[in-house]
Formats: sequence, C-alpha cells, structure tokens
Amino acid sequence: MNPSVINKLPQTTSFKGSYALLARLDGQSVWEFLTMPTEISYTKANNYTSANTPFSPPYLQYSGSDNWVMSINNLPLSTLWQNRNLLPYIEQFQQLAEPDTNAYSPPALAFRWNQRTFSPCLLGNITRNETMWFPTGELAEAKLSFTLTQIPDDQLIIL
Repeated sequence: MNPSVINKLPQTTSFKGSYALLARLDGQSVWEFLTMPTEISYTKANNYTSANTPFSPPYLQYSGSDNWVMSINNLPLSTLWQNRNLLPYIEQFQQLAEPDTNAYSPPALAFRWNQRTFSPCLLGNITRNETMWFPTGELAEAKLSFTLTQIPDDQLIIL
C-alpha cells in the first residue's frame, strides 16, 4: 500500500457503530436500517450520440449525463432469533416508493449514515427475496435490493 497516498486521506473520526436510515424530506417518516449493507455501489453514466458527417469518420458527441444512482444489493434482514414477523418492516420500506397523492410522484428521500448522505433522491427498483419463514408462514428472513436515484435540487418538490 502506498503510504504517501494513505497519509493524504482524512482519518476516521470514530469507530462507534451507527445504523443508516432513509428519511422522507417532508419529515413524514423515517425507515431505519435493521442491518447494515455489505456493499453499496454508485454509478453515473455519460451519454454520447454518434454524429456522422459525409466523407469523414463518425465521432461521438456528448449528449448529457444521467443522475448518480446508489445501489444496495442483498441487504440481509433477519428476525428469526427474535421470533418477529419481518413483513411489516419491509412493507414500511416499500411505502417510500409509493407516489404521494399531492405530488403525483414518490417522496423525495435522504439516505443518511453518520456523516454520509445521499440526497435528495428517489427510491427506484426494489427486489425482495424471501429466504426463510416461520411455521405459520410469517416472514423470518429476506434480502432486499434497491436503487436510489439522486435528483437535482431544482427538481425537488416537497409539499
């Protein structure tokens, strides 16, 4: 490892653990993470179009950028040992993707984990993989995958 690069990086401020949350920016609800993600991915794409002119090779012309997308895949959720039904907790999360009746769109959110923030954003794709149930059929374990797409501040609507 290159020590000159390491020495330029800021030192962490604390080793005390904390849990992330997703909060509606209008203050109506907060969803706290039961467990922490094992991986977070960030993607952003630049878009190009091919411009063709006669008697010359085609060239790529920049046509814009997509917004940043944060992906959390296979977030492990388990209440097996606590003997609790996990489904209401997941349904509360899924409500964050439902369109607000006043704004005709899902609510703007903020992902917060101590000093880390990803905001404002919208909850995009959601995948729930159920992996274990209690004998009654109630959900005991699942994995949750989802995306958060950052939105520009000038497109932010909070009612």
